[in-house]
Amino acid sequence: MAKVLSNGLFKGRMGNIVYYVRDGVQYAKIYSPPNDPKTDNQLRHRAKIRDIGQFFKEFKQVIRIGYQSHGSPLKIFNQVLKYHLANAIEETVSTGKHKFKYRVIPEKVQLAAGLIHVPEILNCQRNGQEIDLTWKSNLGPTPNRNTDALAIVAFTEGLSVHFDFHAGMRHQGSSKLLLPKQYNNPVNLWAFYWNGEKQANASEGKVSNSIYLGIY
Repeated sequence: MAKVLSNGLFKGRMGNIVYYVRDGVQYAKIYSPPNDPKTDNQLRHRAKIRDIGQFFKEFKQVIRIGYQSHGSPLKIFNQVLKYHLANAIEETVSTGKHKFKYRVIPEKVQLAAGLIHVPEILNCQRNGQEIDLTWKSNLGPTPNRNTDALAIVAFTEGLSVHFDFHAGMRHQGSSKLLLPKQYNNPVNLWAFYWNGEKQANASEGKVSNSIYLGIY
């Protein structure tokens, strides 16, 4: 059985997936009995799991909120893996030791999944290290709340993910995200609503699906 380590990473086997840590990096692979023939199909599937895991190791804190309805960190990661295996990867050229390599497609990434209606972004601009956002502040249908918080997530390859889980409240309609000084290159941006005030038994109602805002 897989275990969650003190640093939030996973170690062990769950079903047909084996999680392990090497040099502080999370990896996952398909379990196979001895004398594994290592067919191309098997290697492709393992490469997909490996490369999705590598991408999302930077987003651990984000997906713990975005996929909270699935419970434990291991179940959350399995759901993230399942969705992105089916919807958000493409094969790319391998230049390293691995025969196959896959790229996670940022515009298809889903950092959160829930029942709150997604943010309706009216404007998004970057001015230096500042991201300026405006959105529709109307309440809309249940389970929306005026106290839903807008989370903004920024990512550029090679740097740690930058996020603000309390960038603004739904009813405020505007906010700013200050990027770290090392974020000099264009960044991928996502946004979603979440609400920590709701009851535990309504966890799917605590979050919206994330939306991809583009590169800024």
